Amino acid sequence: MITRSTLLGTALGTLMVLGVATITVSRAVHAQNGNNQTMTVDVSTDARTFVLNHVNPADSSFQRGDTFIVEGPIYPGGTIPMGGTADIPSPFSPDQPGAIGKWVCRGTFHLNSAQIGAGGTPFVYSTQYFLFNDGTVLVSEGPEGGATFLRAVIGGWNGGSGASGQHFEIPLGTNRTGLFNLRFQFQLKKQAPK
Repeated sequence: MITRSTLLGTALGTLMVLGVATITVSRAVHAQNGNNQTMTVDVSTDARTFVLNHVNPADSSFQRGDTFIVEGPIYPGGTIPMGGTADIPSPFSPDQPGAIGKWVCRGTFHLNSAQIGAGGTPFVYSTQYFLFNDGTVLVSEGPEGGATFLRAVIGGWNGGSGASGQHFEIPLGTNRTGLFNLRFQFQLKKQAPK
């Protein structure tokens, strides 16, 4: 009988092929589909690491052009449950054990605080680094904040060298640190050897 833990264990050792580079992303949930590889990971953004640089230091609200950096642990896809608001946050926080890497996001605000408060999206445009514990790194670019967005996978290094494709960034809710839990569903292109 095949159990969920057996399937997860099998997925842990599966290799993702991206051209001539091979990446081993331990414990990420992934599969092959024709010419694409799919992989899902979850991230719990840690508000304690958020640093904001204001265009106008005299104005403490978010302004278009303000830059930031923030990070959080990466977990296997499906680890973080949906739910959590600013008033009643998710019990899942960046302090939970079982991380398989670190996510770092740096970006620029596209909207100001009033526009965000009125429901405007996307909040920011950013570069994200998925730094897996095995040394594999994937990099993405695109919009985020306030909704599900499609972003471009623009490369990586070590086992992620030559990576291309896209991923969806899906908000799952707010965690106890005051920022967001997120799910990333990757669609990576398998490239022919050169």
